[in-house]
Parts: sequence; C-alpha cells; structure tokens
Amino acid sequence: MPDFEQLVAFVTEKVMEKLAYEKEQRPLCVLGATTKTLVKRLTDEGYQLVNHPSSDSSLCIAELSLGRLGRIAAMTPKDAEEELILAHLLTKKEVLVNTSGRTYASALGDCPYNMKKKISHLEEEWQRFGAIFMTNPVIKKENRLLSVHHLQEALKDGQRTITVSKETIITPLAKDLIREYQLILIKE
Repeated sequence: MPDFEQLVAFVTEKVMEKLAYEKEQRPLCVLGATTKTLVKRLTDEGYQLVNHPSSDSSLCIAELSLGRLGRIAAMTPKDAEEELILAHLLTKKEVLVNTSGRTYASALGDCPYNMKKKISHLEEEWQRFGAIFMTNPVIKKENRLLSVHHLQEALKDGQRTITVSKETIITPLAKDLIREYQLILIKE
C-alpha cells in the first residue's frame, strides 16, 4: 500500500506543477488597434501579450467589423487573420472579443429590428463556437462635474460606460457627446 500512496502523491505533485506553469504562461496575441485600458485589463488578468500568434497562444480581437463577424460565423474566412481566428475557434483555443471594439455597434441604434436580431444571432454563433465577448470595465466618476474632457479621455481609452453620482452636473456639450457616441451613462 505505501507504494500506491507514493504514486498518488507523485502524480498529484506533477499535475499541480503543470497547472501552476500553465497559469503563469498565458500568451495572448491582440489583433487590431489596442487601447491603454484593454492592455491594462489583459495584463491584470494574467496574459502575456505577444506580437505574433503561436499554436499555444490565445487571441484577443480588439476591433471587429460586421463583415468579419458574418464571415467567421459562416465559416468562410476571407484573409489570413480570419483564418487564424477560425482555426483558434475550431481547436477550442481561447478567443476574446473586445465589445467596445465592435465597429458596427454605433449603427445598431438606427438599424431595423430584424437586422439587430440577425447581428445578435451572429454574436451568439461566435459564443457557441467558444468566443468570449468581454466588456470593458466601467469608469466611475466621483467629481461633481462631468465635462467633454472627461468623456474624451474615456473614449480614448475605449470606455463606453460611465457611472456618475446623482448630484453630478453634466455639461451640455458632454450630453451632446454622450448622445453622439451612444455612451452609456449610469447615475447612482
């Protein structure tokens, strides 16, 4: 019996070492233009950003167009990047999609209901393939005044949601910018 217990202890130790090694080494290749907020979030979550994708790296899609969304959902890639994305999805490797990088998101407000439904269906198809749509963290503004400058900084960092207190005064130009870029404003 002692030999069996030693074997169990040895195997357990090796498995734990392997899990610790995998947790430390999480290479991730970002496709598209990155923002400071996105890079900070990915590094905070333990990813090591690499320039070129490898067989063991994950992918993060910083910018996603409607055409690319549809072609990948239909499994008909057009270029090398789309083939790479599809290959990662087919091999069940991690594929992250930055939701604030969806270039078609601003048009969703004006398009007909059936088109919104179709786009939502395409995103759900990606999720069934294994893609993870990640939202950016919310900016929380503690100041008494929300100005255009604050919103421009948030937009530059890729933020789409701003949380302010109920007492915060929002300048008229800031209201126009919120409407123009379809930002989400939450008053707490």
